[in-house]
Amino acid sequence: MKKVFIITRKDLENGARIVQSVHSFHELARKNEEILNQVYNTICYKIEDELSLKEVSERIASNLNEKEYAWFRETDYNNQLTSFAVFTNKKELFKGLRLA
Repeated sequence: MKKVFIITRKDLENGARIVQSVHSFHELARKNEEILNQVYNTICYKIEDELSLKEVSERIASNLNEKEYAWFRETDYNNQLTSFAVFTNKKELFKGLRLA
């Protein structure tokens, strides 16, 4: 069964991390309506900063098709990358990440 995996920057305040996670999930759901028709688990991870998020998310995305992931850039943070959402059953892609 596929799960939703969300990676958000831990250098953001807790409230902002929650909001950014929701934003990236929303972007993912816009690309892949299959998500809205299933019951699934959501797993949230945290990562140091924007550069780390960019590196890890690009590595993960390279192993998926375009409908399985979405990035979110926040205009309130000068369009910085703040969160990344994935819909997959490939949990091994997230090995080594810390739970939020």
